[in-house]
Amino acid sequence: MRSVCIDNRSEAALKSVQIADMHGRVVYDGMGRIFSTHTEAISVNRPGGIYIVRLVSDDNRVLSTKVHLN
Repeated sequence: MRSVCIDNRSEAALKSVQIADMHGRVVYDGMGRIFSTHTEAISVNRPGGIYIVRLVSDDNRVLSTKVHLN
């Protein structure tokens, strides 16, 4: 099983973490789950490849980044 590690060093908690494959299919949706200001590993039971991680903070700032899962 592969995992994505979220390292939140900001003051704002994350209110949403979403992981999608390159076709836009959501493979993980942490909507409504509050991620505090620490490191958390999210297990993703998907094949290796490029995925898009979208983070939304509780003050509605959005960060999207591509990750490669081996």
